[in-house]
Amino acid sequence: MTKTSQHMFRGWSLFLCGVCMGAADLVPGISGGTIAFILGFYTPLLDSLKTLNRSAFQSLLQGQWRDFSQKVAWKFLLTLLTGIICAFIGLANFFHLILDHEIYRVYLYATFMGLILASFVFCLRQVQAWSWKLILGLMLSACLAYVLTSSTSPASVKGAYAIEIDIKPTQHLMSNYDSGTHLLTNLSIETLSVLVSQGIVQRDVPVFNAQHVFLGQVQDVIVPHQASFFNGWLVLCGALAVAALLLPGISGSYVLTLLGVYPLVIEALVDFLHDIKHVSFNYEAFAVLWSLAIGIGLGAFAFARVLSWILRVYPNQSLALLSGFMIGALRSVWPFWTFEYALMPLKLTKGPQLVALEPFMPAWNDPLLWQAGLCTLGGFLLVFALEMYAQRRAPRERPLPPIPY
Repeated sequence: MTKTSQHMFRGWSLFLCGVCMGAADLVPGISGGTIAFILGFYTPLLDSLKTLNRSAFQSLLQGQWRDFSQKVAWKFLLTLLTGIICAFIGLANFFHLILDHEIYRVYLYATFMGLILASFVFCLRQVQAWSWKLILGLMLSACLAYVLTSSTSPASVKGAYAIEIDIKPTQHLMSNYDSGTHLLTNLSIETLSVLVSQGIVQRDVPVFNAQHVFLGQVQDVIVPHQASFFNGWLVLCGALAVAALLLPGISGSYVLTLLGVYPLVIEALVDFLHDIKHVSFNYEAFAVLWSLAIGIGLGAFAFARVLSWILRVYPNQSLALLSGFMIGALRSVWPFWTFEYALMPLKLTKGPQLVALEPFMPAWNDPLLWQAGLCTLGGFLLVFALEMYAQRRAPRERPLPPIPY
């Protein structure tokens, strides 16, 4: 970690960066890595994660706490993590209200689009010498990010099962619930398992296929999850998710959805927290979370070092690739989409929620277009204001000793 970045990102400033990063992770399609890049602590974050090396873990296992604390940038990581957790706890309901409002949602995504566009421009300006190889790399990474964000749209996640369940009457027409037959449709086996685990659905509830043909009871359809203290597939999923988190443009939760383990992770988290509140320990839920945590740790350990090495050895190439990922993932933050109301099976208690279907371009005389444009401009200018502030502040900072590796 450089001396300047180390001094600029500490204390309350780093905590607020963590809050911003956590707030972004609450918005579907927004990557925490993008926010880290926008706020300028992307490289310090990678450098801090690099301090979690084999030597540090050996000191930890041997009980050499002082040596461990000197080797690891724990103050940086702990402060940032605290900010992320506080954002999750304090802003979850706020963002839920915004994302469930057709107009406020447009304003939010338009602002994020401005932030990402400005960061894209800022990233391009750092490339020292352009060549056809760099342009090709930018285009390929943009295409990859576009494909990943397109294939993981919440509206594209479908299931083949339906169950009968009573939902309170609402003024919204829901695409996955028939108020006449009381059937909740588009459910997967994994989602049914979560509903049973949460106690929302009993095991003897009738289950139907997509054509509303009776298949039997839920307990006949779901596949019991056999817990293993080390699940290799979940470890790999955790590693890929944290790699996406560190990579600007790709959302870690979307990667878990794409890999098909998001419902399983949610089920394990709900079960584990529920049992902890009742002073009991759920081994199966812990096994799932533990395997995922191992993957996250290994992914952060390996991918942060790879990214940091690429940024140091191939700065122009890495900046071109990161720029491509950011611009390619803009589809996920496009403000204007057609919507439908649907029940989220994992959030039934929150009622009907907006689900994005297809992006569209509004008419030029639509006031919402110009209002969103102002939000985009505000987000765009905010990034350059932060850049100017950082440039004015950096020369006056007194450098600190470098963090040992």
